[in-house]
Amino acid sequence: MDATSVVSKSRGLTRAGSYGLLPGPPMSTAVMYENGIQIRDLETPGPPNPILLSAFALLLTAQIGLTLLLLTIVLAKIQRSPAFYNFVFITWVSLPIYLLLFYTKQYQVLHVRLDICAVQAILKHGVDSAFVCALLMLALECWWSLKYGTYDIKMTRLRKNLILILPYAHFIAFSAAIALLGTMSNIYVTPQINVYVIVSYSFYCTLGNDLISNIQAAEIALLVLATFFYEVRTGLLYRKMRKARMNMKINDKWAFSVFVRLSFCTLWQMIGLLNTASGLLVRFSNLTVLRDDISLFVLVTTPLIVLVIFSTQKDILMAWRCRWRETRSSESTLGLSTFETCELTSLHMTFRVPDGSESLRDGGESV
Repeated sequence: MDATSVVSKSRGLTRAGSYGLLPGPPMSTAVMYENGIQIRDLETPGPPNPILLSAFALLLTAQIGLTLLLLTIVLAKIQRSPAFYNFVFITWVSLPIYLLLFYTKQYQVLHVRLDICAVQAILKHGVDSAFVCALLMLALECWWSLKYGTYDIKMTRLRKNLILILPYAHFIAFSAAIALLGTMSNIYVTPQINVYVIVSYSFYCTLGNDLISNIQAAEIALLVLATFFYEVRTGLLYRKMRKARMNMKINDKWAFSVFVRLSFCTLWQMIGLLNTASGLLVRFSNLTVLRDDISLFVLVTTPLIVLVIFSTQKDILMAWRCRWRETRSSESTLGLSTFETCELTSLHMTFRVPDGSESLRDGGESV
């Protein structure tokens, strides 16, 4: 989901008593112990870990909320750019992957099944890169639409195709690499590499290969920095446009609102990136637990942040408001369905908003 979820694994394995899943007889899974301090171990029998349960609760809340958001977008025909649809969809897809141990009830058993751990590790590495790439595509679409508009139809179509394809290309590339390396695991060599392990301070499995983890961490860091770069360029462009619009007495709060939403999501990823960088540059054992706590917090709250940021726009809130009114009244307006009514009452804008969407407006603000 972010840069913290890639590199934190290696820090956890070096400092914690991580339990790994190793293929080999006589069991399909075996437990590997490493010297060090054991913290928040997922495989320790006993009462549920409150930190682990809190993480699952946040992820489940985000999953329910994003499901409702996607249904609202589809049924109410909320107009947004392809990059926005892609970003929200990939965020929604990532949640079942992170909750796989919860759904399979493997998060607190003595021996987690190797096949489940392998599936989660393969999909997680892919969705981490896809998420950050989709965020970059959304920032790029925001900047491009604001600067160039849609006058070049051919270029617009090419851009849309790239925006849709690139995140899934990242997903396929890293998932395939992890699956291939996982077939080359060898538990009889030291150090043991290419084995699926559970990150002891978190709730997911990953592949024990420092090389591929560092490559993906570097790639994600570059994507986050590129996103930040386009956010800065978009902010400077908004500033110039705002001065011109103020001279023409045009209200552009809707533009600034969308920019702030996207910037906040990017800032959240930058926090994770800086936290990861601090773990690579400064290896103080007394700060390791704090860094991993920050990594876990950023990781589990990112989907919820996406939900809160992008579900509080005015047209989406209007759709939910209409739905709430319908549940309290048996009468429908003019015989229309809830979302058809909302579409008529909330989507009255005819300019291109900075997230790349084309909407209709009659004096309201899309915030």
